[in-house]
Amino acid sequence: LSKVHARVSQTAAGFEITDLGSKNGTYVAGARVAPEAPTAVKDGDVVGIGPYSFRLFKPASFVTWLKAGAGEEDQTRTGTHDVVAAPRMEIVGRLGSGGMADVMLARRIGPGGFKKEIALKRLLPEVAGDRHFVDMFLQEAKISAHINHPNVIQIFDLGFDGAHYFIAMEYVPGWDLATVMRAARRLGVAVPVGVACRIARDICEGLAAAHTCTGDEGKPLDIVHRDVSPHNVLLSQAGIAKISDFGISRAADSIRRTRPGEIKGKLAYMAPEQLVPSLGVVDKRSDVFGAAVTIWERFTGGPLFPRGDSVETMQAVLHQKIVPLVDKRADVPAELSAAVMKALARHPKDRTADIAALGADVVAGAQFGDV
Repeated sequence: LSKVHARVSQTAAGFEITDLGSKNGTYVAGARVAPEAPTAVKDGDVVGIGPYSFRLFKPASFVTWLKAGAGEEDQTRTGTHDVVAAPRMEIVGRLGSGGMADVMLARRIGPGGFKKEIALKRLLPEVAGDRHFVDMFLQEAKISAHINHPNVIQIFDLGFDGAHYFIAMEYVPGWDLATVMRAARRLGVAVPVGVACRIARDICEGLAAAHTCTGDEGKPLDIVHRDVSPHNVLLSQAGIAKISDFGISRAADSIRRTRPGEIKGKLAYMAPEQLVPSLGVVDKRSDVFGAAVTIWERFTGGPLFPRGDSVETMQAVLHQKIVPLVDKRADVPAELSAAVMKALARHPKDRTADIAALGADVVAGAQFGDV
């Protein structure tokens, strides 16, 4: 190991590591250790030092681990250490940042001059030691990896580089729908009905793929996104909309549940039952509501519910009168307006049953060509 980064030593109990005042830090099981303070390392823990990850084993444990089939990926074995090479990626620039992760534009480098642009989502260091956020991050990757559809961002890899958990995923040159909508408002441009219908159809088809997704054994996963909004719809330069960010989604067999009293999602796009549990369970119909709010705003160019303080927004979602699309735009077919209004029903039992039905209603309610 680097003489100026960290020192690993074997003790009677196992191992300990000492960070020697490095700039990039030393990590044990995802948590940064204090400099100059010997830290115990449990048998099998991953230690992050610079661009490398080391999994430390006692000899007998290492043999057991190999027999179990772990460690079959690209690796170099030296003594009792398992040294996993860091992914060959170069960071190009920052695409965005959220409450628990950065998203970077990166290039995956391969033999013979191979390069592919990807989006690299990395858990922020300040939350990397919080099991709550780590579980959410890992859950996003595991759930998204099951969904294979052109209207959903594809996941390529999940890993840990010694300092960060990361998700390597499809890079979509373009913009999120919220940015496109803001630009249209500034320019005073009304989006043509055909274009809005195409985007609405893509949103519905992407969510339908998630809702009907099955696991490795063919069992339905019952995925619910729970945060459908223009911010989580990416619009490619080719005009294709893709659902992103399953970070707070739920699968029926998820290892994590929302904490009691915890509200997750963007308030102005949340279904009433997400705000008031007594109204019903949060299920696929909750995504229908969020999609309908997004579609309504895509046609009108403005917000459906006010974006004041949280209380004002919640009260609007629960009680504000919803104006039909036909009263906002005369060129919207009445059938399409009625389909969106049904999807915006406040009680789940009155709402469109599933997102595929809303997509079918959108297609039936308007004719549109290629965009």
